[in-house]
Amino acid sequence: MKRIGLIFKTKKIFFVLVFIPILFFVSSIVFSEKPVLYKKEDFSWVIRDKKEELLWLSLSADEKYCFFVPYNEISKEFINATLLYEDRDFYSHFGVNFFSLARAMYSMAKGERRLGASTITMQLVRLVESKDTSSIIGKLYQIWRAFIYEYHYAKEEILEAYLNLAPYGANVEGIGAASYVWFHKRPHTLNVVESVALATIPQNPVARSPLKKDNKEWEKARKRLQKVWNEKYPHALNVLYENVILKIYTPKDLPLEIPHAVMEIYQDREKYYTKIEKKYSLKNEIITTFDLTIQKNLESVFSHYLAEKKIYGIENAAMILANWQTGEIVSLIGSGNFHNKKISGQIDGTNVRRSPGSTLKPFIYALSLEQGLIHSKSILLDTKKSFAGYEPENSDGDFQGPIAADKALHYSRNIPAIYLANNLHSPDLFDFLKKAHVNFMFSKKHYGLALVLGGAEITLRELANLYATLPNNGIFRELSYYKEEKTQIKKILSAEASYITLKMMETKSLFPFSSVISSWKTGTSNGLRDALSAGIIGPYVLIVWIGNFDSSPNPNFTGTRVALPLYFLLAEKLQELEGGLDKQVYSDKGLNVKRISVCQATGDIDTKLCPNMVHDTAYFIPGVSPIKNTGILREILVNTQTGLRECKEIEGITEKQIFEFWPIELQKLFDKAGVYKKKIPPYALHCLDENVALLGKAPQIKSPVMGISYQQDKNNTQEIALIADLDADTYNVHWFIDTTYLGSSVKNIPFYIKPHAGKHIIYAVDDFGRSARVTLNVEKVNF
Repeated sequence: MKRIGLIFKTKKIFFVLVFIPILFFVSSIVFSEKPVLYKKEDFSWVIRDKKEELLWLSLSADEKYCFFVPYNEISKEFINATLLYEDRDFYSHFGVNFFSLARAMYSMAKGERRLGASTITMQLVRLVESKDTSSIIGKLYQIWRAFIYEYHYAKEEILEAYLNLAPYGANVEGIGAASYVWFHKRPHTLNVVESVALATIPQNPVARSPLKKDNKEWEKARKRLQKVWNEKYPHALNVLYENVILKIYTPKDLPLEIPHAVMEIYQDREKYYTKIEKKYSLKNEIITTFDLTIQKNLESVFSHYLAEKKIYGIENAAMILANWQTGEIVSLIGSGNFHNKKISGQIDGTNVRRSPGSTLKPFIYALSLEQGLIHSKSILLDTKKSFAGYEPENSDGDFQGPIAADKALHYSRNIPAIYLANNLHSPDLFDFLKKAHVNFMFSKKHYGLALVLGGAEITLRELANLYATLPNNGIFRELSYYKEEKTQIKKILSAEASYITLKMMETKSLFPFSSVISSWKTGTSNGLRDALSAGIIGPYVLIVWIGNFDSSPNPNFTGTRVALPLYFLLAEKLQELEGGLDKQVYSDKGLNVKRISVCQATGDIDTKLCPNMVHDTAYFIPGVSPIKNTGILREILVNTQTGLRECKEIEGITEKQIFEFWPIELQKLFDKAGVYKKKIPPYALHCLDENVALLGKAPQIKSPVMGISYQQDKNNTQEIALIADLDADTYNVHWFIDTTYLGSSVKNIPFYIKPHAGKHIIYAVDDFGRSARVTLNVEKVNF
C-alpha cells in the first residue's frame, strides 16, 4: 500500500510540476492574441513612374528607410543567403532551435566565442516588440513569443516580416529599402553577390554598415558566407558571381525625380487609396502616370533653353504635358530649378494661379461656334469699340478691320474675341470655365469682359484640363497623375465646335524642316508678367509658362517671343522620342461638320454675290452655324446714264451691280491702309421721295453707351456726346431726346448735349427714316 501511495504521490507531483506547466504553456500559445507584425507608420512610401521606375523613396515616420516588399517579390538568392547565414533549420523547427541553444550555452560555459542561437522567428520577436533579450528572463520571453508567432503565422509570413524589418545598416531597414538604397535595385533583381552582402548585415548592422569605408568586418562576413554558399550551391551560375565588384550607393544618391509633383503626391499620400478606390496595403507604393524617360528628355530641353535665355532675364518657367486620350499627366516641370532659392524654385508653377493672357480665347470661339454665332470664316470687325464703357485695345495698338474668325483667333485680336464673348449666352465664358472646374476667387460680375484677356488667374493644370477637352470631342475629364484614379467625365462642349476650334488653331511647327503639327495658342498677361503657350500635339496637351513667381515684369515676357519657341522645342523632342506628331490624332469622323465655300471678303455662304471675288473654305455646322448674309455685299440698281443709284428698275437704263457696304470706321481703315473700295453711288433725287428705309441698315448708336450711368452737375454744364454710325447709303443723323428734336450731325461726328438728371431715351434717325434707340441714365452729383 505504501508503494502504491508513493507512486500516486509521484504522479501527482509530476502532474503539478510538469504537465500543468506544459498545459499552461500550450494554452498561453493557443489562446494568445495574434501578434501584430507591422505598424502602418513604420514604412516608407515609394513613388514610381508608369513603368515603375523609382521617382522617390521617403523616410518613415521614425526617420528610417523601410519599404515593405511581399515575399514573392524578393530574390530567391537573397532568401537562401539569409537562411544559410541566419537560420539553416528555419523550416524544420517551431520557432526555437533547442540544439542551437544548447550549443550556444555550452560554448559560453567553456568561455569560447559567443555563438548566435536565435532563430529568425526569435529575431522577429525582438524586432517587432523591441524587448531586451540579453537577460535570461528576456530570452525566455523571446522563446515563448516565438512559439506564439509560429502558431499564428505561416513560415513564409514570418520570413517575410523578418526580411522587411531587419536592420541593414545606417537608417535602412528591410530588404526593400536596402536593395534600393545600397544597390539602386529592386529586391527581386538582386544577384548572388549582392544577396550575400546584404544577408550578413543584420547580425551586426553598425559594424557592417555599407557607409563605412574599407569595412573589413563586413568584408570578412561576406567572404565567410560566400564560401558556405559555394559549398551549398556549387553550380556554375554562382561561380560567375565570385569576381563581381559591388557598386555601393548611399542614401544621398537616392533619386528625387519630378520633385514638385512627387512632394505633392507624398503630402496627399493618405488619400491615395481613396483616389484609386483600393483597400489599404502595407506596400506603400504609388504608381503614377509620369514617364521618366520623357521627363528627363524634356528637362534637358528646358534647362538648355533657360540657360540660353538667361541673358534676357529669363530664369524661370513651368510646363505640364498630359495625354488627352487617357487623362494621364506624363511630365511636369514646376520651375526652372527646384533647388534654386533665388527664383523660389520649390514653388510649383503648374499649380500657381497666373493670368492666362489670351489662352482662353479658343474657348470663346468654340462657344460661339456651338451657339451659332459664327462659322470658321465668319467676318468679325477688329475696330475700336466700347463695351459698356470698357474700351479694349489690341496688343499692337492697331486695328485690322474686317477679319475672318479663324485669323482673328490665330492672330489673337482682342476686339473680335471680346465682341463674341459679349454675345455668348448659356453658358457664357465664365459659366463654361466653372463647368471645367476652374476655381475663381471672385464673382462673374467682378471679372466682366476682362476675363477674355486674362483678367482672372488660373493654374496651368486647369488650362491643361481645358485644352484636353477639345480633342476629346468636348468631353471634360480632369487630368491626373495617379495611374488608376477614376476622375469625373462630363460633356461641356459639342464635338463639332471642339473639332472646328482645333482646325482654326492648327499649324505646322514654326521651326524650319519640322513636321510637327499642333493646334496652339499663346498668351501674354497684362504688364508683361506671364508668357504662355498652350496646345495639342498628337495625343498630348502641352502647356508652357515663362515668368517670375514674384510677378516682376520683363519686356521679353510675351507668349510668341519666348513661350512658343520653348513649346515647339519640347514638341520636337517628343517627335524625336516617339514620332507620329506630324499627324493629327483627332478626326471629324461621325461629326456633323461640313466644309463649304464662302465669300472670302465677307464670310457669306451665299456666293452668288461674289462670283468674281476670291472664295474660301469654311468649317460649317449644319443647323447651327449662321446662314444669314452680312449685308456687306449688296446688289443695287445703277443708272448707266447718270451713274446714280435707282430705287426701281428702268428697262434699258438700269443694271444690277454689286457693291461693298462697309461701316464708316472700316472705310477709314481701308483709306488709311491704301485699300481701294469702289464708292457707292448716291440715290437719284426722285428716290428720296420714295420709301427706301427697308433697303439698308438702321443707325448704330455708339454713344451714349448702354448700361453706363453718366453724371451731371448741379449747374447742368456737363456735355455728353451723341455719335452714330449709318449705313453706307446715307450721311446725316437726326437726334431726339425723349420726344424733343435736338438737331442733326454727320455720321460718326459727335453731337453734344447737356441733359438733365434722370432716365432718357435717345433716338437716332437717318435720312431714310431708319432709326435706333438707347437708354441714357444721368445721375446728379454735387461738384
